Order: sequence, then C-alpha cells, then structure tokens
Amino acid sequence: MKHFVLTLCLGSLLATLGEFLFCVLVRQSVPDYLFTLAAYPVILALAYGPLRWIERRLPGPLAAEVGVYAFAGLAGLAIEWFIIGNSPWANPDANDLGMFAYWATVLAMPRLLLDRRAYLRPVRRAAAVAFAAFSAAALTIGLLTPQALRLFVLVWVVVIGYAGMNLFFLRAFLLASRHASQREPQAQQAGAA
Repeated sequence: MKHFVLTLCLGSLLATLGEFLFCVLVRQSVPDYLFTLAAYPVILALAYGPLRWIERRLPGPLAAEVGVYAFAGLAGLAIEWFIIGNSPWANPDANDLGMFAYWATVLAMPRLLLDRRAYLRPVRRAAAVAFAAFSAAALTIGLLTPQALRLFVLVWVVVIGYAGMNLFFLRAFLLASRHASQREPQAQQAGAA
C-alpha cells in the first residue's frame, strides 16, 4: 500500500510541472490546473496495476524496465490522442515525442525513483536532482516569458525537459543490462560447481 501511495504522489508531482506551465502560465486557468491535480492520482491509480503486471511478467529486470517504459509512454499517447484530442489527425501541431516523454516520465518514473536495487541508486539521485533543476528553470522561463510567447516557448521547454528526463530510463536500461550480464557468469559458475 505504501508503494502505491508513493507512486501516486511522485507521479502527481512529476505531472504538476507541465500542467502548471500550460494551465496557469499559458491558459491562465487555475480551475483547469486544480482539475488536473485531482485527475492525475486517478490516472496513476488506473495505470498502477497494468504497470505492476508488466513488471512481474516480463523475464528479467531489463525486459521489465523497457516494458514498463514503453507501456507508460504509449498509454499516455492513447490518453492524449483518444481522450484529450491531441492526435496527429485532430491536432497536427501536437508534439507526439513530447507527449510520449511526458507520460513516460509521469507514469514510469515513480517506479524508477522507488526502485531499491543498489546499482540504480545513482540514477535515482540524478533523476531527482535533474527534475528539481528542470522545474526551477521551467518556472523561471515561464514567468519571465511574455504572455504572447509563452505557448511556443513552454511547449519546447516541456518537450526538451521531459525528453531529458527520459535519458534516465536509458541509463537505467544500461545498468540493468550490465548487472544482468555480470550475474550470468556467476550463475553459470555456481551451476558448474
């Protein structure tokens, strides 16, 4: 239960930056922002079960890492395209890469931040520091940008920032792969003995 609650809290925290930038700074709609604060825990709760299922069913840590990441990003694209209406055919100006990166961060990053494996500790710390720095920079840029330019500027701030957060998944994939390859010879030696 604690893991579930922490996942909801972390995912909501990761989502609130992008929503604040667009709802409050671009559209100047505090009610829309407040709605998102209530909506994200529900979305995260609905995604929790499928993400845990993928994590437990895929063979090995690397497959689980990649599977959770891919599902999170694709589920987010499905939300954007079919619920919000930001599909390529309805809104050709929508940035699908940015939406994938945003949703992968919101839905899968809590799992990475809560992962207890020692070899992922540096990734967890670096991701937390990077998100804090990204948040400070994005809020500063958003507040200093004239209203007429905010949409354009903040779209790119969000795309670049959340895509940058996805680099921590790549780092986790590499570490999981290395860790698995180091354990393989040990397991073979133990089996031969």
